[in-house]
Amino acid sequence: MLICSRRHKGSTLQVRLALSLALLVLLLSAASGQAEAASIAFVQSNSATPQSPQTTVTVTYNAAQTLGNLNVVVVGWNDSTATVSSVTDSRGNAYALAAAPVVQSATASQAIYYAKNISAAAAGANTITVTFSVAAAFPDIRIAEYTGLDTVNPLDVSVGAQGTTTSTSNSGLVTTTSANDLLVGANLVQSTTMGAGTGYTSRVITGDGDILEDRIVTVTGSYNATAALDKVQPWIMQMVAFRSAGSGTPPPSITSLNPISGPVGTSVTIAGANFGASPGTSTVTFNVTAATPTAWSATSITAPVPTGATTGNVVITVSAQPSNGVTFTVGSVSPIVFVQTNSSSPQATQTPVAVTYTGAQTAGNLNVVIVSWNDSTATISSVTDSIGNTYAVAAAPVVQTGTASQAIYYAKNIAAAAAGANTVTVNFNVAARHPDIRIAEYSGVGWARRETRRRATAARSQRQTQTTF
Repeated sequence: MLICSRRHKGSTLQVRLALSLALLVLLLSAASGQAEAASIAFVQSNSATPQSPQTTVTVTYNAAQTLGNLNVVVVGWNDSTATVSSVTDSRGNAYALAAAPVVQSATASQAIYYAKNISAAAAGANTITVTFSVAAAFPDIRIAEYTGLDTVNPLDVSVGAQGTTTSTSNSGLVTTTSANDLLVGANLVQSTTMGAGTGYTSRVITGDGDILEDRIVTVTGSYNATAALDKVQPWIMQMVAFRSAGSGTPPPSITSLNPISGPVGTSVTIAGANFGASPGTSTVTFNVTAATPTAWSATSITAPVPTGATTGNVVITVSAQPSNGVTFTVGSVSPIVFVQTNSSSPQATQTPVAVTYTGAQTAGNLNVVIVSWNDSTATISSVTDSIGNTYAVAAAPVVQTGTASQAIYYAKNIAAAAAGANTVTVNFNVAARHPDIRIAEYSGVGWARRETRRRATAARSQRQTQTTF
């Protein structure tokens, strides 16, 4: 307007430049206003401290509530037996645990809950209800509302501690992952709190002497919450860090898979971070084939390998943000197939007995060696072969006193051998009477899989031993 009212003549270019500068100033002012509106700010708080055991406790937000804000509910009580069954409100907001319960044996307990991206509510129209498993002694419920927090994944980190020998309650240190965080601290004491800790603002000290305080930080770092007490006493102190809006929700990340290979249907545990407390619209894919999770938490997901999956990356997608990919090898279950057998039964006492695999042997297969002899005094010193495979006991010796003995050995993941090139040698500690050695080779036994189970059962009758691989 000032530019347009000027009476002297100026160049068209000067006028345009002036108009552009004015417009830029207006835009910057608007942007600054938006930034201020979106900054973290305390809105309101309230509390309830009934002086008798209660199963349910209600606390109302007296002022109007704004859509998208964050509700914080601190639940304290003076016993170590009751637990929190639920935290709800009359607007239907969903509450999740922000700081796990700290339980002080035979004294007190405290936990912190939150609801993100809340619904709007008129003044006095939203009431928090905390329900306990049994009547809790002297419950102390503090609630607060904040604006400017992330509406998708506001919870950054939390920490909690307890003590009995100091006059300062201290949550202990925890390192934040977001530069712009709201820190909410709360204690439960047995006398009274004198005031907020350094850098914190007290929002309420209840009639029972318990504080809710907060602080805004703008750099990542190691933080704690403290509050001075009137004297040395038992205390619990917790702190929760919440991310600001626009600070960026960190993407999910996968650290490990267990197992790292298996056929369709294999249950796979995916460990990592930032998965979210529940799946919602989040997805798990095995090389782009969607899986159906059976368990989900912020740091662990369990899902079976889906039908149609092929070898490739497992990826978690949360709020349209994909995780890093970790390779999972999808394989099929090979059928177990008998390959060949041979035996040797010398009709005299023998210290070593040799038996040859007459056919070619395939790498990765399984060798089975059954060793029988007709006395109860000799024992097996070793089972070896000419290729260097390692043999272990599959079924421990069954000894029939004064009559006979038998044991079963195996070698897993064998080396390849040409026809007739691998001979098994059984050595006894003394000459065994009428030894009977039987050997066999099998393919398709999955020794690499953890879920492969081996059990051995022995029957003393008829000198028979059965082993399952």
